[in-house]
Amino acid sequence: MDKLSPYEKTLIKAEEKGILIIQGHARFPAAALRYGEDMGVFINEAAFKTDTERRLAFVHEVAHCETGGFYTECMPEDERGRIDYKVDKWTVMRLVPFDIYEETIKSGYLSNWEQAEKWDVPTDFVPTIHKIYENTRWSDVQKLRSAVSQKWIS
Repeated sequence: MDKLSPYEKTLIKAEEKGILIIQGHARFPAAALRYGEDMGVFINEAAFKTDTERRLAFVHEVAHCETGGFYTECMPEDERGRIDYKVDKWTVMRLVPFDIYEETIKSGYLSNWEQAEKWDVPTDFVPTIHKIYENTRWSDVQKLRSAVSQKWIS
């Protein structure tokens, strides 16, 4: 069996956990939705220039479901920022686990475009990956890796 990408693993696990995946057209590219206990991810595939951007958006929206990080348009900006940081942290750990991050840096992949290609993420997401790992203590990385593994790694 072929090795599944982090995106493919996330897609399978989201479906197994009952996260509804909706594809369609709207004025926005993607959103995480919650109605009571039910959750879903909406993706407007036509809104993305590349598959890499679409896959990142999908994993990011699943992260909203997994972290419980939902917000409304009227929520204060600082609260939205805290939610998005938590969601970005989950997304980074899912797409670029620390051991792969560390191996990439040690192997000499130094430019954003090289790292983006290696990690299969958009170039503009690379600084977010660095920010998450630079702001995360090693003990937090281990705890988060364990939590993500328990829920998401098959």
